[in-house]
Amino acid sequence: MRPTNLFFPRGGAMRIPKFDLYELDNKLKKISLLFCIVFGLASVIAIVLIQARTIMYFNYPPGDGIFQTLFPLRKLDQGEFPGRDFYYFHGNGIPYIIFPFYKIASIFLGGDVASSMASTYLINFIFLFIPMYYLCRLFMERQGSLIALMLFALSVVYFPVLGALLSPLFIGAPMGVRMSPHIFMAIAVAKVALRTSTGEISFPATLQRLIIVGAVGAAMPLLGAEQGFYAVAAAAGAVFFLGGRRWRILQRIGFTATVLVSFSLCFVAALLVLFGSLETIAALKDISDNQVWVYGVFPNSFFASWTEFFTLRVTAAVPSQAGTIAGIVALLLCFGLLFRKVLTLPAFLVVLVLFAGGLLSWVANFGYIGQHQAPLFLRTCIMALVLSATAIAGKVTGSPHTEKVATSEPSQ
Repeated sequence: MRPTNLFFPRGGAMRIPKFDLYELDNKLKKISLLFCIVFGLASVIAIVLIQARTIMYFNYPPGDGIFQTLFPLRKLDQGEFPGRDFYYFHGNGIPYIIFPFYKIASIFLGGDVASSMASTYLINFIFLFIPMYYLCRLFMERQGSLIALMLFALSVVYFPVLGALLSPLFIGAPMGVRMSPHIFMAIAVAKVALRTSTGEISFPATLQRLIIVGAVGAAMPLLGAEQGFYAVAAAAGAVFFLGGRRWRILQRIGFTATVLVSFSLCFVAALLVLFGSLETIAALKDISDNQVWVYGVFPNSFFASWTEFFTLRVTAAVPSQAGTIAGIVALLLCFGLLFRKVLTLPAFLVVLVLFAGGLLSWVANFGYIGQHQAPLFLRTCIMALVLSATAIAGKVTGSPHTEKVATSEPSQ
């Protein structure tokens, strides 16, 4: 008698083993999550050791980043307040955020330079990863969000030409805070877009939510000065596309206008309540006029003409130019997936806010040329990649966890 086996049972018909794509997807995510945890812990330990050595044995030139952070912390320690007694160019809210940790670090580290660097490092780490994780969680499960953070961390550390300014290894300047307005505004727009995508939210209710978006934007210049303004402008432009074809043109214009008016009123109110005057706005220009590094004078380079802006002649601008090109490709990829009804409109708007904020940030290059835009576009590419991959995986596996990113119906 012929023995029975898996492929040829007694009936003689061939039996193909059942292949569950959803189960395979879950197993791969568990393996990826385990890798993220192990690799992440090892990386954190290594980074902490590297930073501890750098902080304890400070041997850097007196560059602007480290001491631009230290001096306002010293003034706070002496009873002077940013926004009232002096003005911090990168955002008057930043010293207030760092100062409590600076005081705690001073207990253990003594010297003010070491305490400033240690506290700034911690705040940078928090602002780099927690908002991005929260944004990812709006669209995907925990494993996917952690994978996105791992990709971001790897890219900014191992591609320093593009990502150095948002690397957790970056010393001294609070770049994580300064670049956070783009993520915060993407979160604000995403939350409104996710609600309106159901088609159950009325036009007045949508306007009410956009008033909140503008109010959130009022805090952004306090975190990133010019970056805050760019992020708010990007968000105001992105909300024009809320709801797909559900709203008329005039209603869409109303969305954008609501964000801008709400931002303007709340920003003025915040300055008056927190600082007692509007001098912060005037200080942005005054400080720029008095800090020559803003204007690209020697030894910094600057664009000689608009023609040069679109060439690769200025070496300092090449990282930002390369990042911009990558960001354009990422945006077009997401638009293609949106057009094919693979990616949802809320997910696309996240990428649009991040991209537009980085693009508007190019204005800063007409003063001091640097690679400041490169990490913004690198972060945009990472978000575009993970949102697109999640959407495509949702189409293939039918996973219930990807419904906010992938849809078989047009976005409403």
